[in-house]
Amino acid sequence: MRVIAVLNEKGGVGKTTTSYNLGGALAISGKKVLLVDIDPQCNLTQFCGLKPNDNFPGDKTINEVLLDQISAKEVIVSRNKNLWVLPASQKLSDTEHIIYTKLGRELILADAMQDCGNFDFILIDCPPSLSLLTINALCFATEIIVALQPEPASLVGLAKLLDTYGKIKTRMNKDLEISGIVCSMVESGKLLHREIIADIRSKLGDRVFQTVIPRRVAYTEASGQGKLINEYRPKSDETKIVANLAKEVIKRKRK
Repeated sequence: MRVIAVLNEKGGVGKTTTSYNLGGALAISGKKVLLVDIDPQCNLTQFCGLKPNDNFPGDKTINEVLLDQISAKEVIVSRNKNLWVLPASQKLSDTEHIIYTKLGRELILADAMQDCGNFDFILIDCPPSLSLLTINALCFATEIIVALQPEPASLVGLAKLLDTYGKIKTRMNKDLEISGIVCSMVESGKLLHREIIADIRSKLGDRVFQTVIPRRVAYTEASGQGKLINEYRPKSDETKIVANLAKEVIKRKRK
């Protein structure tokens, strides 16, 4: 089972859209995929057509899983064939404050997910910050995918994130690897974007996925309607692009 934390330190870079549609593309390819929302903004939960409010049906979310009130299996919701989601609610920020006081707080997610079931991939949509929830994801994950918008400010965040990755790998999760960096919300006609992508590739080589996710309104429209891009526009370029990313992820199978 491959557990992939999808993250970036900066919000608004297409992280959740990438997590959601990558999960859908992997599911279409025949992989059993679980999407896990640990971002207090709950965007992934909303993209899946669920409403993350204080009256979430049955009050069963990852919040209660992290507080050891219920098992992960009992909270997982089927999205469609081969795709499931473990939703979050807006109480997740409060939950983070509670688990901060716990012994072994960095490993709470890993411990809680031991009975989540059998999946080929678990994709964790992380908060846009290096919070305790993100550290939990990094301690549970086998690998990370960094979603990066090719803007100057993003490069500073990338350096800090890679530094944190190195510390987690050295001190807490020696098996953690970098699956890759995906450039998202790319404007191909923007010279700055092309230059930054070229610069990142020159420095990080094959750690950068060949597939880039363009800034397209179709992705926003699809998620706004609670649909995957392969449901909203199954034969579109946008769907093919995400399918190509999924193929790259599959090929980067851990040894």
